[in-house]
Amino acid sequence: MPGNILLVDSDHQTYAKLSHCFARESLSIIPAMNGHAGMVLVRERQPDAVLLEVNLPDIDGWSILRRLRRQLALELPVIMLTGRSDPMDRVMGLDLGADDYIGKPFEPLEVLARVKAVCRRAVRASSDLQVLNFPGLSIDLAGFTVIRDGAPVGLTSREFKLLCTLATQCQRVVTRRQLYAAAWGDDAMDDDHVLDVCINRLRCKLLGPQARQFIRTIRGVGYKFVP
Repeated sequence: MPGNILLVDSDHQTYAKLSHCFARESLSIIPAMNGHAGMVLVRERQPDAVLLEVNLPDIDGWSILRRLRRQLALELPVIMLTGRSDPMDRVMGLDLGADDYIGKPFEPLEVLARVKAVCRRAVRASSDLQVLNFPGLSIDLAGFTVIRDGAPVGLTSREFKLLCTLATQCQRVVTRRQLYAAAWGDDAMDDDHVLDVCINRLRCKLLGPQARQFIRTIRGVGYKFVP
């Protein structure tokens, strides 16, 4: 059951309508009046889902969705909200990775039902990813084991966390900040050299000289897992 839902919408009436309805289901609505505030709250509050208005005073909802899906490599459920009636808007939102699309005006109970539905799908998808299988490589997330060409690979705790973070975001760029947060947590350091050394050790343990084909450097941003 989700707990916190981020609402990125400059319309105070939308917040008023939804917060009362969601509170009856013990769900909290975190309001953000513009896109920049929404992006900050995604990082700080780590919501279970995002309700995202297309028309915002600073950044449009499409740009925020792109950042959530591509730049930040986040897979949290996102439902687009808009008063636009153009069917192409719906197509664009779904193509960019939105989980659902709700037109205004709406019934709060319908929004609540759809939020619950996308969160249930997200939980099921997460539970299905206990073992990641790629050509010649298997990663058991729960068992903390990695098998390469039939042989176990001995990784340190941080190397395993880095690999899992990259592999679960396959083909997506994972930023340096995200990797530090995943592997070092509260002890994260602002030292690119430390991360680079750890990634190079991970590459060598996985594939030796050919490891760069698995974990690619995206200069100035981070790394990408490409099996």
